[in-house]
Amino acid sequence: MHNAQLCPVVGIGACAGGLEALKKLFAAMPADSGLAFIVVPHLDPTHDSLMVPLLAGCTTMPVSETTPELLIEPNHVYVIPPNRYLSITGGRLLLEGPVERSQAVLDLFLRALAEDQKDNAICIILSGTGAHGSQGVRAIKAQGGLTMVLEPAEAQFAEMPKNAIATGLVDVVCAVQQMPRALLDYGHHLAGDESARTATDGLDEILALLRARAADRSAPIGGRGLDADAQPDCAVQAADPSAVGQHAHRVPGQRSLW
Repeated sequence: MHNAQLCPVVGIGACAGGLEALKKLFAAMPADSGLAFIVVPHLDPTHDSLMVPLLAGCTTMPVSETTPELLIEPNHVYVIPPNRYLSITGGRLLLEGPVERSQAVLDLFLRALAEDQKDNAICIILSGTGAHGSQGVRAIKAQGGLTMVLEPAEAQFAEMPKNAIATGLVDVVCAVQQMPRALLDYGHHLAGDESARTATDGLDEILALLRARAADRSAPIGGRGLDADAQPDCAVQAADPSAVGQHAHRVPGQRSLW
């Protein structure tokens, strides 16, 4: 199970040609999605990055460069700084560096994200060269998260999407404008699972209470035995499954991806 205190966390990898795809994604993404976004582009370690102001012009969500021990919040965009490795533990972003192998930055983060957030983790692979992110796709899928890749025909450089797809572990391949809908659907799916778990826990508590009452009333006292209170208890028990059913209807059933 994912960390209950966090929203779904989206790790995004992009390399050559990825800036335009990122701008289109955040321009199309609702600012109140309830998701957090971690952008891990391939950056020149010797220069300051302009990624934060470039993305801030495309969304009303707060966009900031990652700082050490930063606790992730929903509806925020975080960008890795140059010449740093990024990790996550307990929902907090961690920075290490300097970078020795820039090719490993994205995969290392996605692996950490998968380990920390389990099915709460989402990864998106956008335009770029090489196989950056492919190992991260494997890690995210192994923990039950969602894997999403830009349609190679839509990418300025298609190697990264194609190599990710070649893993056989990608859930969604689509144009960038279609990604927000898939992300929102998965977020609703996670929320539905949490509601169903909460409803089931509540039903278990009621059943435990009923068993305790039955034990207390096993011998008649003053002419009242177990049967005397059976009808009110059954009414309470019958009301709860209907609530469980209402929660179940909120879980999207139209997708076979998750």
